[in-house]
Amino acid sequence: MRLTGLAGKSLKPVKPLFCEGQIDVIRCHQAGFKTAVAAQGTAFTEDHARILKRYADGVVLVFDSDEAGRNAALKTSLVFMQMGLAVRVASLPQGEDPDSVILKQGAPAFAKALSQAVPAIDFQLNLLLSQEDIRTEVGMMKVSKAALATISQSPNAIQRDVLVQTVARRLGVSTDALHVELRHLRRNAPPPVADTSIKPDKIERPLNEVLLAEHLGTNPDLVTIMELFLPFTMITDPTCRAFLEVLRDSSREGVDVMQLLTERDDAERNLSTFAAQVLSAPHKAGLEGNDRQAVEGLILGMWRNELQKRRIQVEQQLQSVTEELARDDLSAQQAQLTMDINRLKRWDTGEAVLKLYI
Repeated sequence: MRLTGLAGKSLKPVKPLFCEGQIDVIRCHQAGFKTAVAAQGTAFTEDHARILKRYADGVVLVFDSDEAGRNAALKTSLVFMQMGLAVRVASLPQGEDPDSVILKQGAPAFAKALSQAVPAIDFQLNLLLSQEDIRTEVGMMKVSKAALATISQSPNAIQRDVLVQTVARRLGVSTDALHVELRHLRRNAPPPVADTSIKPDKIERPLNEVLLAEHLGTNPDLVTIMELFLPFTMITDPTCRAFLEVLRDSSREGVDVMQLLTERDDAERNLSTFAAQVLSAPHKAGLEGNDRQAVEGLILGMWRNELQKRRIQVEQQLQSVTEELARDDLSAQQAQLTMDINRLKRWDTGEAVLKLYI
């Protein structure tokens, strides 16, 4: 189980932003919201919350503004509250999601929505009060019961007390009455059910290909180097190759990356998931100006691997060939490949070699 976009040491800086989809995460990171994360194709679980708690004390949920998004925000807030995390929920205009808000209105509008995020209990109460009339006995009991069910998920007594005070103030009832009902609710709550679902195996991809995708995803100006010196047939991982093709075509045609990702994704959203993963990965270039050198180094490494495979094939042929002219030709090929592999250790000598093989 992975969280797209969550990276760093065991420090607890700014609150992570939790989105519903990978496209939202990509758009957030491109707009400068570097703490945006999303579950990779699954619902949020205790596993996600447990991982998150290593990095933060609280989260901001920013889901789609439709009914499904609101319900998902409430459900997800319960998962995080069970881990004792403080949860706030940001509201977006009707019919919008983080991707569309940033694309249409810009990063400042999205930042404003985040700044207006409210505690999860207030978000829930706003929804409940729009559906029920608390001036009636039935309405008051429905709203208070639903709010207390949310509060009961928190394992922290102080957090529960703070939330009870919020509900008491919003509903105009006493905290004592709410605490009585809360104790009754917690005492009769069923024990948590262990998660016995089968977790999908982590897909192992070639590290050099993933690193190339990370560098080019965050530095699209360097895509031309890949176009000139790296045939796509040398990218062995299909998803990684598809992502790099999206970057290439976006650069060539001036089409938005997200649009191409959406058009070419499969039903399981594997391409968007991979794109979110690589685009939100920690920057690895280090010193300023090293991004190009990193891309050049990765391309040289892939070509060295390719030429080493060809040299092994030549060596195997040499073992079975007896004709002198054929052996001389294979020996010459072997020597040339050995020399070229050595020249591929540096870009200033390797660039000329690459032009011979492309």
